Amino acid sequence: MLERSGPAPWLIIALLFGLAPRAEAQCAPAPYGTGGYWVSSFASDEILVFDGFGNFQGSHAPSGLNGPRGITVTPAGEIYVASQLTDAILVLDSGGNLLRTIDHAFLDGPTGGSIGPDGDYYVCSFGNDLVLRFDASESLVATYTSPGLNGPNCIVFLPSGEFVVTGQLSNDVHRFDVDGTPLGSFATGQSSVMGAALDLDGRLLTAAGSSDDVKLFDCVGALLDVWDIAGGPQSIAVREDGTIFVTTFYTDEVIALDPSGAVLFTWVGGNTLRGIEFMPAPLPTFERGDANLDGAIDLSDAVATLSYLFTAGTMSCPDAADTNDDGAVDIADPVALLAFLFQAGAAPPSPFGAPGFDPTVDDLRCSDG
Repeated sequence: MLERSGPAPWLIIALLFGLAPRAEAQCAPAPYGTGGYWVSSFASDEILVFDGFGNFQGSHAPSGLNGPRGITVTPAGEIYVASQLTDAILVLDSGGNLLRTIDHAFLDGPTGGSIGPDGDYYVCSFGNDLVLRFDASESLVATYTSPGLNGPNCIVFLPSGEFVVTGQLSNDVHRFDVDGTPLGSFATGQSSVMGAALDLDGRLLTAAGSSDDVKLFDCVGALLDVWDIAGGPQSIAVREDGTIFVTTFYTDEVIALDPSGAVLFTWVGGNTLRGIEFMPAPLPTFERGDANLDGAIDLSDAVATLSYLFTAGTMSCPDAADTNDDGAVDIADPVALLAFLFQAGAAPPSPFGAPGFDPTVDDLRCSDG
């Protein structure tokens, strides 16, 4: 049995590494990992499947899907698809098989959805101008709206925990506080504002189906750029490398753009393309606290984390070094680990005791599986 006693050693260790920890800032982290992507084909009632290179792999047509819109991947790896014409959310597995259906009286033409920082599912309800929030048990726990919001279409969470919602019929973007309190709105100067996404610098992209453009805004809503996209652009998704994907309604295209808006490639197919979402790449397994990935939880892990923080060391699995599971690697992590090892402190959260998947939604990476 591991004995944990003696004085706290982390202050002595920290002094060995100087006084200036690394400073890292990322306004809008990219998705954890991206494999292929799914695209909703509205008029054919199917989901088109692409691999990570943009090659078409086939389609899914689960029973009950009618007018598919937004596609959202849950932390559990299930996929929510908004079935706009049946006022329902279909829950699929990664193979496109129907698992169950979410029905609620407040679902009135569901469109785009997103998983919030709390792990809950937020979805726009187009017909009644609401954003609905479902918890992990898929029970409705809250509804949100904003003065002037008309035809909510897409929801995007900001790094702060606030979220923005596009109004297709009001041609604007509405901002909400972390508790759902409306904070105001701004007009995008577009017609039929549909999809939205953050680029890798945390700037907001909006697609407009009638004005045939994508606009780029900074964090406070100032216009930075306009890209002409013919064919009625609908949804936007940003890949981990910064590539921007846009679907089109009238021309049935998936268009890939570089971060400056230059077209990289175009795929044509389907029938009235709407939503697009990247599927997570297979997640690596790790044991929390095993920062150096040597298979043991010991003092060397605290040293590895301190080296990373104070001497510009490298780390292939920051998620494992996040001992307290707060979504960041900082001095609190070796402190927590050393407290566990030497002062009968709390054990690290799951996955601990054996390698496993991270059950927590955060932005840390782990490249080693």
